[in-house]
Amino acid sequence: MNAGSISNRYGKAFLKYVVQEGVQTQALRQSEALLKIILSLPSLREVLMHRPDIQISDRLALAATATGGNLLPQMNRFLLLLERKSRMDLLDRILWSFILQCRQYCNVKSCTLVTSLPDEKLETRVREWLQGMSGGEICLDTKIDQSIIGGFVLEFDGKRLDASVRRQLNILQKELVDKNNRIV
Repeated sequence: MNAGSISNRYGKAFLKYVVQEGVQTQALRQSEALLKIILSLPSLREVLMHRPDIQISDRLALAATATGGNLLPQMNRFLLLLERKSRMDLLDRILWSFILQCRQYCNVKSCTLVTSLPDEKLETRVREWLQGMSGGEICLDTKIDQSIIGGFVLEFDGKRLDASVRRQLNILQKELVDKNNRIV
């Protein structure tokens, strides 16, 4: 069986379990935190996913510490199941599958805001605007990219709103070049 279908099945089963337990929102937050850490720290990824020689209790304690506290009992039980079924090597894919399915179930929209400098007021305004538009919760991922010079770029629901200074300068440059080419 391929890794994609296995990941989807485990993600779906975990979603069903946490919904039954009524902790889907907490499980979603914890899964997002764990996946983010796994993807950003290759050494932690190696230990959690590819080192069965290390006791599972030690790996679970490491995962709990990495996510900033205690794992939910449901998350703990799920990770034990993955270990017992020899599926820990698919942990990142299973978490990603669960996150996508849980966001859909909980009506959580994912979007990305890129700014040239950190701007909490803009983040708050964008989050409130998106929540009003979507009627659901917003998972806003913010990134800093100084190459946009100023303004922001917002990606939401398959759409891109580019209000960056870089884009405006590119448009102005294109207009000037086109105008100059017509003159010659």
